[in-house]
Amino acid sequence: MEKYQADTLKPGDQVFWSDPDEGLCSRWYKIKKILVVDQDLVVIEEPDGSRLECPASELGFVEVD
Repeated sequence: MEKYQADTLKPGDQVFWSDPDEGLCSRWYKIKKILVVDQDLVVIEEPDGSRLECPASELGFVEVD
């Protein structure tokens, strides 16, 4: 995902995080809240309160209605 795409993320969207460490922790995240999108850094919060902080380039985007 490019930075401009990360700027369009909103609650309810799902993103796939590709863990650069051999994919060991890669998984889907459902966005509850976008905490930061700055430069190339994205911080999102899931409904259960867990957070993901990563470069936008490690995310894949799927829009959920």
